[in-house]
Amino acid sequence: MKRWRGDPTEENFWSVVVAYVGVKFKTYSGLPFTYEIKKGRNGEYTKELWIDRREKSKSLDRQGTVCCA
Repeated sequence: MKRWRGDPTEENFWSVVVAYVGVKFKTYSGLPFTYEIKKGRNGEYTKELWIDRREKSKSLDRQGTVCCA
């Protein structure tokens, strides 16, 4: 987290995202959720972040993510 705050690049941002995979969060309305990042056949992370909330999962494409510094 400190690295991303000091140097807010996409690479450093995604290292923080990877570090929090599986951690339980709550939505604004208080609903629990976790997320994971899929791995491809080569074992490297893909560009999809999967948000899991009960039986409905949603995919967030890494390329469509915008982060403010």
